[in-house]
Amino acid sequence: MRINKGKRLAAAGVVVAALSGGAVAAGSSQADAAPPAARCGTVNPVSATRTSTVRSTYVTTGGHRIRIELRQGYIGGRQYGWARITNASGGRLTPGDRVWLDVTNNGARTWTGPCGTRVARGEESVLYTAAVRTSSSSQYQLSAVGGIPRYRQSGRFVVQRDLLAGRTSWW
Repeated sequence: MRINKGKRLAAAGVVVAALSGGAVAAGSSQADAAPPAARCGTVNPVSATRTSTVRSTYVTTGGHRIRIELRQGYIGGRQYGWARITNASGGRLTPGDRVWLDVTNNGARTWTGPCGTRVARGEESVLYTAAVRTSSSSQYQLSAVGGIPRYRQSGRFVVQRDLLAGRTSWW
């Protein structure tokens, strides 16, 4: 069997792409490409436009309730996602309330996080993480996580016992 020059170049391109982690097959669609790496973001979402909450859940303990939101919006024409918490009863967050973002590129079998953890000082009514670029890959997903600290008495000191946390479903 003879292999012409075009087929040799295509085969060489497939080998180079496979070794470099790029696309593996000539003619494959973008949807077949591997999802981007699951990395934490560094973009401040405060200037995002067309924002919305895509997932939310609540955590309640001792009469304090926070709303955990996974938000999305556009920054510079590109879609981003980030996590946000608010005091579900209105008013300010309690010192120690926290929020972070988890990112997966394998359908939540494993994930990177906590990304962009922010801890309330008690002066904020809203707290949010840095934003992460979204992807059209079904394997690349985001989840917002938030928590309320629970405390216990230890002698003369009050110490944090644990964190009651909640997670949104993956999006």
